[in-house]
Amino acid sequence: MISITFKNVDQGDSIILQWNKPDGTKGLGIVDCNLDSKYENQVVKHIEIIDPEKIDFVILTHPHDDHYSGFLELFKYIEDKKLKCSYFIHSCSNIKEILTAPSIASTLSENELSNLGKLYTNAYNLYTKNLIDNYNSISASDYYKIDLDSLVLEFYSPSQKEINDFNKSEHTVKQPKDGRRNSNYNYLSTLIKLSYQDTSILLTSDIKSSSFKRIIGKQPTTHFFKNLKLIQIPHHGGTSSYYKPFWEKIPHKNIPAVVSVGKNIYKHPHKEFINSLSNLGFEIHSTNHIGCLKELKSDLSNSTNDFLDLFEIYELSDSNKHLSGDQIFKFV
Repeated sequence: MISITFKNVDQGDSIILQWNKPDGTKGLGIVDCNLDSKYENQVVKHIEIIDPEKIDFVILTHPHDDHYSGFLELFKYIEDKKLKCSYFIHSCSNIKEILTAPSIASTLSENELSNLGKLYTNAYNLYTKNLIDNYNSISASDYYKIDLDSLVLEFYSPSQKEINDFNKSEHTVKQPKDGRRNSNYNYLSTLIKLSYQDTSILLTSDIKSSSFKRIIGKQPTTHFFKNLKLIQIPHHGGTSSYYKPFWEKIPHKNIPAVVSVGKNIYKHPHKEFINSLSNLGFEIHSTNHIGCLKELKSDLSNSTNDFLDLFEIYELSDSNKHLSGDQIFKFV
Protein backbone atom coordinates (compact mmCIF):
# COMPACT_ATOMS: atom_id res chain seq x y z
CA MET A 1 0.00 0.00 0.00
CA ILE A 2 1.13 3.54 -0.77
CA SER A 3 -0.50 6.72 0.50
CA ILE A 4 0.10 10.29 -0.55
CA THR A 5 -1.09 13.35 1.35
CA PHE A 6 -1.25 16.83 -0.15
CA LYS A 7 -1.20 18.94 3.01
CA ASN A 8 -3.36 22.06 3.17
CA VAL A 9 -0.67 24.72 3.54
CA ASP A 10 -2.61 27.45 1.72
CA GLN A 11 -0.73 28.77 -1.35
CA GLY A 12 2.14 26.33 -1.63
CA ASP A 13 3.12 22.66 -1.66
CA SER A 14 3.78 20.12 1.07
CA ILE A 15 3.45 16.46 0.09
CA ILE A 16 4.00 13.37 2.25
CA LEU A 17 4.31 9.80 0.96
CA GLN A 18 4.18 6.59 2.98
CA TRP A 19 4.44 3.06 1.62
CA ASN A 20 4.90 -0.53 2.69
CA LYS A 21 8.39 -1.95 2.20
CA PRO A 22 9.18 -5.62 1.49
CA ASP A 23 10.76 -6.00 4.96
CA GLY A 24 7.52 -4.94 6.66
CA THR A 25 8.65 -1.41 7.57
CA LYS A 26 7.09 1.85 6.37
CA GLY A 27 8.75 4.17 3.89
CA LEU A 28 8.48 7.94 4.29
CA GLY A 29 9.13 10.65 1.71
CA ILE A 30 8.61 14.41 1.72
CA VAL A 31 8.24 16.60 -1.36
CA ASP A 32 8.45 20.32 -0.51
CA CYS A 33 7.67 21.86 2.86
CA ASN A 34 5.78 25.14 3.10
CA LEU A 35 4.60 27.03 6.17
CA ASP A 36 0.87 27.74 6.11
CA SER A 37 -0.69 31.19 6.51
CA LYS A 38 -0.40 30.87 10.31
CA TYR A 39 3.33 30.07 9.91
CA GLU A 40 2.71 26.55 11.17
CA ASN A 41 4.65 23.60 9.75
CA GLN A 42 2.10 20.95 8.79
CA VAL A 43 4.79 18.53 7.58
CA VAL A 44 6.61 18.52 10.93
CA LYS A 45 3.28 18.13 12.75
CA HIS A 46 2.46 15.17 10.49
CA ILE A 47 5.74 13.33 11.02
CA GLU A 48 5.68 14.02 14.77
CA ILE A 49 2.50 11.90 14.84
CA ILE A 50 4.07 9.19 12.66
CA ASP A 51 7.29 9.21 14.75
CA PRO A 52 9.31 7.50 11.99
CA GLU A 53 12.57 5.64 12.46
CA LYS A 54 13.98 7.24 9.31
CA ILE A 55 13.07 9.36 6.28
CA ASP A 56 13.77 7.87 2.86
CA PHE A 57 13.88 11.14 0.94
CA VAL A 58 13.30 14.87 1.16
CA ILE A 59 12.89 16.73 -2.14
CA LEU A 60 12.98 20.46 -2.84
CA THR A 61 11.31 20.82 -6.23
CA HIS A 62 12.55 24.36 -6.98
CA PRO A 63 13.65 27.57 -5.19
CA HIS A 64 10.35 29.36 -4.59
CA ASP A 65 9.58 30.06 -0.93
CA ASP A 66 6.03 28.66 -1.12
CA HIS A 67 7.77 25.31 -1.59
CA TYR A 68 10.66 25.66 0.88
CA SER A 69 9.59 28.04 3.70
CA GLY A 70 9.27 25.13 6.16
CA PHE A 71 12.56 23.37 5.40
CA LEU A 72 14.60 25.02 8.15
CA GLU A 73 12.17 23.76 10.80
CA LEU A 74 12.08 20.33 9.13
CA PHE A 75 15.89 20.09 9.18
CA LYS A 76 15.92 21.18 12.84
CA TYR A 77 13.49 18.36 13.64
CA ILE A 78 15.76 15.88 11.83
CA GLU A 79 18.80 17.10 13.75
CA ASP A 80 17.08 17.23 17.15
CA LYS A 81 15.70 13.70 16.71
CA LYS A 82 18.94 12.39 15.16
CA LEU A 83 16.70 11.07 12.42
CA LYS A 84 18.43 9.48 9.44
CA CYS A 85 17.43 10.67 5.97
CA SER A 86 18.60 8.62 2.98
CA TYR A 87 18.33 11.37 0.32
CA PHE A 88 18.09 15.13 0.11
CA ILE A 89 17.35 15.89 -3.55
CA HIS A 90 17.08 19.33 -5.12
CA SER A 91 16.81 20.74 -8.63
CA CYS A 92 19.40 23.54 -8.39
CA SER A 93 22.65 22.21 -9.79
CA ASN A 94 23.55 25.92 -10.15
CA ILE A 95 22.70 26.86 -6.55
CA LYS A 96 26.10 28.47 -5.90
CA GLU A 97 25.55 30.86 -8.81
CA ILE A 98 22.00 31.62 -7.66
CA LEU A 99 23.27 32.55 -4.20
CA THR A 100 26.36 34.53 -5.25
CA ALA A 101 25.99 35.96 -8.78
CA PRO A 102 24.58 39.52 -8.48
CA SER A 103 22.70 39.32 -11.77
CA ILE A 104 20.82 36.22 -10.56
CA ALA A 105 20.65 36.88 -6.82
CA SER A 106 18.91 40.20 -7.50
CA THR A 107 15.89 38.26 -8.78
CA LEU A 108 15.14 37.11 -5.21
CA SER A 109 14.10 39.24 -2.26
CA GLU A 110 16.66 39.65 0.54
CA ASN A 111 14.62 37.38 2.82
CA GLU A 112 14.22 34.68 0.14
CA LEU A 113 17.94 34.74 -0.61
CA SER A 114 18.84 34.48 3.08
CA ASN A 115 16.45 31.60 3.76
CA LEU A 116 17.51 29.75 0.62
CA GLY A 117 21.16 30.03 1.63
CA LYS A 118 20.37 28.77 5.14
CA LEU A 119 18.37 25.87 3.70
CA TYR A 120 21.27 24.56 1.63
CA THR A 121 23.79 25.22 4.40
CA ASN A 122 21.70 23.32 6.94
CA ALA A 123 21.10 20.43 4.54
CA TYR A 124 24.83 20.15 3.90
CA ASN A 125 25.55 20.31 7.63
CA LEU A 126 23.18 17.36 8.17
CA TYR A 127 25.08 15.56 5.40
CA THR A 128 28.43 16.16 7.12
CA LYS A 129 26.91 14.88 10.40
CA ASN A 130 25.82 11.68 8.60
CA LEU A 131 22.14 12.41 9.17
CA ILE A 132 21.64 12.78 5.41
CA ASP A 133 23.27 9.92 3.48
CA ASN A 134 23.06 11.40 -0.03
CA TYR A 135 23.04 15.12 -0.91
CA ASN A 136 22.10 15.14 -4.60
CA SER A 137 21.20 17.68 -7.23
CA ILE A 138 19.33 16.46 -10.27
CA SER A 139 21.86 16.28 -13.06
CA ALA A 140 21.34 18.40 -16.16
CA SER A 141 19.98 15.60 -18.30
CA ASP A 142 16.59 14.49 -19.56
CA TYR A 143 16.30 11.71 -16.98
CA TYR A 144 17.40 10.91 -13.43
CA LYS A 145 16.40 7.86 -11.39
CA ILE A 146 16.49 6.70 -7.77
CA ASP A 147 15.51 3.11 -6.98
CA LEU A 148 14.36 2.54 -3.39
CA ASP A 149 13.51 -1.11 -4.09
CA SER A 150 9.73 -0.99 -3.61
CA LEU A 151 9.45 2.63 -4.79
CA VAL A 152 11.13 4.10 -7.87
CA LEU A 153 11.53 7.85 -8.45
CA GLU A 154 12.12 9.05 -12.02
CA PHE A 155 12.92 12.72 -12.65
CA TYR A 156 12.10 14.07 -16.12
CA SER A 157 12.76 17.75 -15.42
CA PRO A 158 14.67 20.03 -15.21
CA SER A 159 16.87 19.10 -18.15
CA GLN A 160 19.75 21.07 -19.60
CA LYS A 161 17.22 22.93 -21.74
CA GLU A 162 15.36 24.25 -18.68
CA ILE A 163 18.60 25.21 -16.96
CA ASN A 164 19.74 27.08 -20.08
CA ASP A 165 16.37 28.85 -20.32
CA PHE A 166 16.63 29.85 -16.66
CA ASN A 167 20.16 31.18 -17.02
CA LYS A 168 19.22 33.23 -20.10
CA SER A 169 16.15 34.73 -18.46
CA GLU A 170 17.70 35.56 -15.10
CA HIS A 171 20.40 37.83 -16.46
CA THR A 172 17.75 40.24 -17.72
CA VAL A 173 14.75 39.93 -15.37
CA LYS A 174 14.81 41.51 -11.90
CA GLN A 175 12.73 40.92 -8.78
CA PRO A 176 9.09 41.92 -9.37
CA LYS A 177 8.06 45.00 -7.40
CA ASP A 178 4.47 44.03 -6.56
CA GLY A 179 5.19 41.11 -4.23
CA ARG A 180 4.93 38.49 -6.96
CA ARG A 181 7.51 35.73 -7.25
CA ASN A 182 9.86 35.66 -10.20
CA SER A 183 8.28 33.00 -12.41
CA ASN A 184 11.54 32.12 -14.17
CA TYR A 185 12.54 29.92 -11.22
CA ASN A 186 9.80 27.58 -12.39
CA TYR A 187 12.20 26.51 -15.15
CA LEU A 188 14.04 24.61 -12.40
CA SER A 189 10.95 22.71 -11.25
CA THR A 190 10.93 18.94 -11.08
CA LEU A 191 8.57 16.51 -12.73
CA ILE A 192 8.68 13.24 -10.79
CA LYS A 193 7.14 9.90 -11.68
CA LEU A 194 6.74 7.65 -8.64
CA SER A 195 6.16 3.96 -9.30
CA TYR A 196 4.99 1.49 -6.66
CA GLN A 197 3.89 -1.97 -7.78
CA ASP A 198 1.10 -1.32 -10.34
CA THR A 199 0.59 2.33 -9.35
CA SER A 200 2.31 5.41 -10.73
CA ILE A 201 1.91 9.02 -9.63
CA LEU A 202 3.06 12.19 -11.38
CA LEU A 203 4.17 15.15 -9.25
CA THR A 204 4.55 18.23 -11.43
CA SER A 205 5.50 21.03 -8.96
CA ASP A 206 5.54 24.31 -10.94
CA ILE A 207 7.00 23.18 -14.27
CA LYS A 208 6.29 25.32 -17.28
CA SER A 209 4.22 24.33 -20.32
CA SER A 210 7.40 24.19 -22.44
CA SER A 211 8.71 21.41 -20.18
CA PHE A 212 5.56 19.34 -20.70
CA LYS A 213 5.98 19.81 -24.45
CA ARG A 214 9.62 18.65 -24.32
CA ILE A 215 8.82 15.62 -22.17
CA ILE A 216 6.01 14.15 -24.27
CA GLY A 217 8.02 14.88 -27.40
CA LYS A 218 10.81 12.60 -26.16
CA GLN A 219 9.13 9.96 -23.96
CA PRO A 220 7.02 7.05 -25.26
CA THR A 221 3.69 7.94 -23.70
CA THR A 222 2.68 4.28 -23.30
CA HIS A 223 5.50 3.89 -20.75
CA PHE A 224 5.33 7.39 -19.29
CA PHE A 225 1.62 7.15 -18.42
CA LYS A 226 1.63 3.42 -17.57
CA ASN A 227 -0.44 2.62 -14.44
CA LEU A 228 -1.06 6.32 -13.79
CA LYS A 229 -3.49 6.64 -10.87
CA LEU A 230 -2.95 10.24 -9.73
CA ILE A 231 -1.51 13.49 -11.09
CA GLN A 232 -0.72 16.85 -9.55
CA ILE A 233 -2.04 19.95 -11.31
CA PRO A 234 1.09 22.08 -11.82
CA HIS A 235 1.79 25.56 -10.50
CA HIS A 236 -1.34 25.76 -8.33
CA GLY A 237 -3.49 25.70 -11.47
CA GLY A 238 -1.73 28.53 -13.30
CA THR A 239 -2.17 28.60 -17.09
CA SER A 240 1.56 29.23 -17.67
CA SER A 241 1.98 25.54 -16.84
CA TYR A 242 -0.90 24.27 -18.98
CA TYR A 243 -0.01 22.34 -22.11
CA LYS A 244 -3.23 20.70 -23.28
CA PRO A 245 -1.68 18.01 -25.56
CA PHE A 246 0.06 16.53 -22.49
CA TRP A 247 -3.25 16.03 -20.69
CA GLU A 248 -4.97 14.77 -23.82
CA LYS A 249 -2.39 11.98 -24.14
CA ILE A 250 -3.18 10.55 -20.71
CA PRO A 251 -5.15 7.37 -21.57
CA HIS A 252 -7.29 7.13 -18.41
CA LYS A 253 -8.64 10.58 -17.60
CA ASN A 254 -11.08 9.67 -14.83
CA ILE A 255 -8.26 9.82 -12.28
CA PRO A 256 -7.74 12.41 -9.51
CA ALA A 257 -5.96 15.62 -10.50
CA VAL A 258 -4.91 17.55 -7.40
CA VAL A 259 -4.16 21.25 -6.98
CA SER A 260 -2.49 22.71 -3.89
CA VAL A 261 -3.73 26.27 -3.62
CA GLY A 262 -4.76 28.98 -1.16
CA LYS A 263 -5.47 32.70 -1.03
CA ASN A 264 -3.15 34.37 -3.55
CA ILE A 265 -2.64 37.43 -5.74
CA TYR A 266 -2.33 35.39 -8.95
CA LYS A 267 -5.98 34.28 -9.05
CA HIS A 268 -4.89 30.62 -8.94
CA PRO A 269 -6.28 28.25 -9.94
CA HIS A 270 -7.12 29.68 -13.34
CA LYS A 271 -10.57 28.89 -14.66
CA GLU A 272 -9.36 28.02 -18.15
CA PHE A 273 -7.05 25.32 -16.77
CA ILE A 274 -9.53 23.78 -14.33
CA ASN A 275 -12.44 23.81 -16.78
CA SER A 276 -10.33 22.18 -19.47
CA LEU A 277 -9.29 19.35 -17.14
CA SER A 278 -12.89 18.95 -16.02
CA ASN A 279 -14.07 18.71 -19.62
CA LEU A 280 -11.43 16.05 -20.29
CA GLY A 281 -12.85 14.01 -17.42
CA PHE A 282 -10.33 14.39 -14.59
CA GLU A 283 -11.56 14.31 -10.99
CA ILE A 284 -10.59 17.71 -9.57
CA HIS A 285 -9.28 17.78 -6.00
CA SER A 286 -8.05 20.85 -4.14
CA THR A 287 -6.65 21.73 -0.72
CA ASN A 288 -8.78 24.91 -0.66
CA HIS A 289 -12.19 25.74 -2.10
CA ILE A 290 -11.47 29.12 -3.70
CA GLY A 291 -11.87 31.05 -6.94
CA CYS A 292 -13.11 29.10 -9.93
CA LEU A 293 -13.36 25.95 -7.80
CA LYS A 294 -16.48 27.46 -6.22
CA GLU A 295 -18.02 27.67 -9.67
CA LEU A 296 -16.95 24.11 -10.38
CA LYS A 297 -18.73 22.80 -7.28
CA SER A 298 -21.80 24.83 -8.10
CA ASP A 299 -21.82 23.45 -11.62
CA LEU A 300 -21.47 19.91 -10.26
CA SER A 301 -24.25 20.36 -7.72
CA ASN A 302 -26.72 21.45 -10.41
CA SER A 303 -25.45 19.34 -13.27
CA THR A 304 -27.09 16.29 -14.82
CA ASN A 305 -24.31 15.56 -17.29
CA ASP A 306 -21.99 12.56 -17.27
CA PHE A 307 -19.27 14.53 -15.51
CA LEU A 308 -21.32 14.49 -12.30
CA ASP A 309 -21.03 10.70 -12.23
CA LEU A 310 -17.32 11.05 -11.50
CA PHE A 311 -18.13 12.69 -8.18
CA GLU A 312 -20.90 10.40 -6.92
CA ILE A 313 -18.58 8.96 -4.27
CA TYR A 314 -18.27 12.41 -2.69
CA GLU A 315 -20.77 14.38 -0.67
CA LEU A 316 -21.78 17.45 -2.65
CA SER A 317 -22.03 19.95 0.21
CA ASP A 318 -20.25 22.98 1.63
CA SER A 319 -17.90 20.60 3.44
CA ASN A 320 -16.92 18.84 0.23
CA LYS A 321 -13.75 17.02 1.21
CA HIS A 322 -12.39 16.72 -2.32
CA LEU A 323 -12.30 20.52 -2.67
CA SER A 324 -10.98 21.51 0.76
CA GLY A 325 -8.39 20.39 3.32
CA ASP A 326 -5.70 17.73 3.16
CA GLN A 327 -6.13 15.52 0.08
CA ILE A 328 -5.26 11.92 0.95
CA PHE A 329 -5.04 9.04 -1.50
CA LYS A 330 -4.29 5.39 -0.84
CA PHE A 331 -3.49 2.71 -3.42
CA VAL A 332 -3.17 -0.98 -2.63
